[in-house]
Parts: sequence; structure tokens; C-alpha cells
Amino acid sequence: MKTLSYLKKISLIALATFVISSCEEDGITQIKNDDGDAINTEELNIIEILSADPNFSSFVAFLEEANLTTVLAADGKKTILAPTNDAFENYIDDNDFLSFEDIPDTALSELLLNHVIPDSSYTTTGLKALRTGYDKTLATGPNNTNVNIYFNGISGLAFNSVPVTGNQINAKNGTIHVVNGVVPPATLAALISSNTSFSGLVDAIIHVEDSGSPTLQPSYSEVLNNQTELGPFTVFAPLGSAFNTLKTSLGVQNIEDIPTERVDAVLLRHIVNGITPIDGFVDGEITTLDGGTITVNMAGLTLTDKDGTGRILPAISNLQATNGILHVVNRVIGETTKE
Repeated sequence: MKTLSYLKKISLIALATFVISSCEEDGITQIKNDDGDAINTEELNIIEILSADPNFSSFVAFLEEANLTTVLAADGKKTILAPTNDAFENYIDDNDFLSFEDIPDTALSELLLNHVIPDSSYTTTGLKALRTGYDKTLATGPNNTNVNIYFNGISGLAFNSVPVTGNQINAKNGTIHVVNGVVPPATLAALISSNTSFSGLVDAIIHVEDSGSPTLQPSYSEVLNNQTELGPFTVFAPLGSAFNTLKTSLGVQNIEDIPTERVDAVLLRHIVNGITPIDGFVDGEITTLDGGTITVNMAGLTLTDKDGTGRILPAISNLQATNGILHVVNRVIGETTKE
């Protein structure tokens, strides 16, 4: 049983004399002491800053329980996603936990480590300039590989669809972004749903599941969200433009205009059992969940089916989730070869 007595343990060094204020300058939250004078947060490490604000007392407490405070205090730049106390409370309610004591130690550590992006100090301005992208957190998935996280700075700022609230806080060892939700390590479903570039794939999944009889049971969403014993998987995720091309070739406007059994078959062709990073493929055939094969050619990173050839896009592939790996492709995989 976890004990949370350390909730009352707040460092009493210089931290006790200042509080996080709502004052902002150039999109950066400032800290002021009791006299109203600004404190230079870049002289403090991340855990010192978080410990000073009661809004992060749950985050600090859980970090202490998991023996991870040293990770946030250590030298070396890092970007921290800091959930508020309300965010943790909502996470407990949404996942039917009575308290965080119900979460196994290893799962709690991975959950917290997913809020740490190492070797980085992302600013709000910098993320918005990048617009979208992926990085890796300290959480690990299968084969002890670090899990990816997706950021979107096009409209506001979010990580795996969890919005950033308020302004960044600069520390001497990195940057803090306040998030209004807990950000679990990404499943394949989370990597797909958080990136609008995969909206065509999401629409296809919804279309099949609305029929009530997807081949992948109990549903594609539950399997890809790691809610079953199935997996891990390698998923080929077509861009939205690839689904647009498919619809045009079939003379339809919407994915819903395609019979569900045909879309179901399409989805199965994009899922392979096991985890294969790009450099793990070899020239030859691979078997998809529809029972057929497609041909891999490593020289061009191509996937060939009976209808044509597409390509894996290496710059946005090898995306690691807790239940598999995702590769982005520029074409919807066509009919596979079956014996």
C-alpha cells in the first residue's frame, strides 16, 4: 500500500518565501516572493519550482513515491509536462481508480516518466514554430524502447491531445509546461487519434465499428488502445491524403460510402503481428492480419500489394507506443496475396 504522508513534506529552503503568480512576460510565468519581487526561476531546478506551488502537490507527491524527484532535479535540460492536482483527480475518476494507491508501482513510474521529455527545453514559441512533431519521453514500451509523444502547436499547444494551459516556466535545468490532464504513455490508438494527419484512418475505424461487426474483436479501438490481450503490433498508418486518393479511385466522397466489409479488409492489411522497426524489415513478404502478404523492398522502403506500390515515410515512422510501433505510409495498402 502506498503511503502519501509525504504530501505534507515540502522543502523549506528558500522555496517557502515565494509563490507562483499569474504575472506573465513574453509568455513566461513569473514567480514572485512575498514582497512582490520577481524571482529568477532559472536559478532553481524543476522540482524546486514544482514543490513551491500547491497546485502541483499531487505531482510532487507521486514523484516522491516513485523515487523520481532526482530525475527532475538533475542537471541536463528537459521539458516537463506538469499536471495540476485537478488533472490527477480527474485521471483517477476517469480510470475508475479509488486513488493512486491502486496503480502498481511500475505503471505509476511509467505514467510519471511520460511527462519528462529528456535532452530538450521546448519553449511555447519554439513548439508553435515547429507546428507539429514527435519526440520521446522517458516512459518505455516493449523492448525497453522509449515511447513517442506528439505535440501540436498549430492552434494553442497540446501533447497527445492534452492541452497546455498557462505559460511556460523556465528552470535552470529545463522548461515546465502546465497541462490540464495527465498524459499517459501513448498507445497505438493515441498516436493515431492525436494526429489529424491520420484522420482518414480514424474515419475508417469509426465506419467499421459503427457497423457493429469489425473483424478485429472486440473492436479496433480497444485493441489499438491496449485494452485487450492482443498485440503488440506493427501498424502502417496511411496519411489522410492516401485515403483521399482511395476515395477518388472508387468514385466516392466519403469513407462511409464504401461498404464496411471492404473498409474492414483494408484496415486488417495495415496491421502486422509483432514489433518491427524500419531497420528490422528485410526484403521479402510479410503477413498482415487479413492473412495475406505484401512485399517489402528495403532499397526504396516500398510496400507492394496486388494493386500497386506505396512507400514508408522514414522521417515520421518508427513511432513507439506501449503496444507496438507505427510507420507512416503514403498509400493505402491494396489487396494482399493469399494462397
